Amino acid sequence: GARFRSATGLFLITLLAVVIGGRQVLPSAFLIDLTIRTSAYAIEHAETPGIFNLMSLIFPNYVSLPFWGWGSDGFYVGPLLLAVAVLGLFFFRTHTSLFFLGIYAVVLGFSFHLPIFSWINEHLPPFSRMGSNFRWMVINAFPLAYLAASGFHKLTAGEIDVSRARRLLKFTGWGIALLVFFVLVLNLILYKLDASPALRQSLLDWYFGSRPRVFPPEHYLGVLALGVKSAISTFSVLKWSFAVPLLLWPAAYFLLKSFFGGKLKKNFVVLAISFAIFNLLAVYTAQYKIKLVNRDIFLQEPVLVSEIKKREGDSGIFRLAGFRIGDSVFEKILSKKSLKPAQLAPLEREVLVNNVNVYFGLARLDGAEYYRSLRHNRLLNNIVFPPGLKIFDPGSLNLKTSKLDKIENDDILKLVSSEEKVKDFLSRLPLLSMLNVKYIYSLDPLIDPRLAEVTLPSNPDVPAPVYLYENKKVQPRFYFAEEPSFFTGSENDLIREISLTKDFGKKAIIECGDCEPGRFSQKKEISVRQYENGLAKLEVNVDNGLWLVFGESNYPGWTAKIDGKETRIYPANYILQAVYVPAGSREIEFKYNDIVKLKWQKLKQKLGI
Repeated sequence: GARFRSATGLFLITLLAVVIGGRQVLPSAFLIDLTIRTSAYAIEHAETPGIFNLMSLIFPNYVSLPFWGWGSDGFYVGPLLLAVAVLGLFFFRTHTSLFFLGIYAVVLGFSFHLPIFSWINEHLPPFSRMGSNFRWMVINAFPLAYLAASGFHKLTAGEIDVSRARRLLKFTGWGIALLVFFVLVLNLILYKLDASPALRQSLLDWYFGSRPRVFPPEHYLGVLALGVKSAISTFSVLKWSFAVPLLLWPAAYFLLKSFFGGKLKKNFVVLAISFAIFNLLAVYTAQYKIKLVNRDIFLQEPVLVSEIKKREGDSGIFRLAGFRIGDSVFEKILSKKSLKPAQLAPLEREVLVNNVNVYFGLARLDGAEYYRSLRHNRLLNNIVFPPGLKIFDPGSLNLKTSKLDKIENDDILKLVSSEEKVKDFLSRLPLLSMLNVKYIYSLDPLIDPRLAEVTLPSNPDVPAPVYLYENKKVQPRFYFAEEPSFFTGSENDLIREISLTKDFGKKAIIECGDCEPGRFSQKKEISVRQYENGLAKLEVNVDNGLWLVFGESNYPGWTAKIDGKETRIYPANYILQAVYVPAGSREIEFKYNDIVKLKWQKLKQKLGI
């Protein structure tokens, strides 16, 4: 009866979740094939197991060693609860505890991308659409909590072989002693490295050997010096945020030793619960101080945003793009100076990282890739914003066969110098203009006659110059293509043609095999009557039929009407929309429709309802 009730309760909870969240999940399910959530995406983000991923079994997950790794969510429950969970599995195995252990092992397999589970991660939906497989460990907090509670219950009930438990505890004691010894030695090494530039130089020489270095030697010396300071701040026994979790291990050992010795039989439950509560509060306080900042920091309008808004009446008719913002912030600032969270947060706000621009009403083209469609990612991450010091190689032999469905498609990119990277980016200005990018900001100067520099006021929150440029060649959201070009080849060939096009103001590449080419028109009038999220209404007047390009993503759900009659939307310039407009004065409407409603309407038509 109890099992039936539990199963029924689980079913009802699942059903309720579907009812509440289904309406939000369905659009993602219908459109997921158009996003970067491909199997290649999951493979690219799969993490192989490493010793430092297991560090959170011992220390909270805010403890990390620079350049080596960090722990993972879902492991840390504190030394005492981990110990009683292990004791429970050693001495009190039941069908229920083994069931929860099995759940823990399965989730662990997904998290570490181990064989069998790795195949599921890569090939079986919805798992094959998920990146960052270590996020599975959040789920594992539940079975681990049950195992700890079960072990604690059996332990306090006295159902244990004390002599065997003492042997296990003795072995654990030696492990804790080695842990404390290792930490003390690590502290000595880190402090020695911090005090000796010559020793850091020798370490770098050994690490690189004969391998080439992309940046000057002083860059790597600065990064290593900061890494050592960061490791000291994390692992220093003089800092309570590390010393407390470390000392809790011998404390847990002596608490259990006293219990098995019969000294704390009456007070053990109270002491153990107090221990767990103290552990929780200490870790929470440390995480709060290390990771969180006052939200008021992000309520202040960035200098960059204020300056753009002074110049623009409507921020919804153009886009913004940043050039190498993340890399430049690291190279120019974070590789030279360690910033605390309260210092880092204003810096991130001012350079609009992590899509901060959304809060201030500016559309930034180079946002987080997981918000993009697969086509957007193919265009932006490969041609306009390739990672690091890499650029798109239109002559790459791999371009014919590469699927281009990873976030970073290194097989069609090549490594260049920082000067060549700037030159390549400036060569993409026609593409940025076509994508309606009116403002470009950078921590590197961008010298080009098509860009007009906008002087920014000094900004104490950014310890490096920030440059803002107005793109004088930007194209509007709506324009008529003077020279439409029609394309029917492969996507990779289209990507290459897009990368080689020098003037999108005249040329629009429309994916259609038998379309009306359009004619020369002396009159090309466009009047925007209404333009908001998901809706645009225009009045146009042309002497001859022309192709109108709409600078919004060509995503399922968009419909277009000319004089009230629906007309077909064609992909233009790979990710935008285009419609053919007959000669004369016309009223045009673009509207985005709910994909779920569209699917429902099509289903009703098919069923004749």
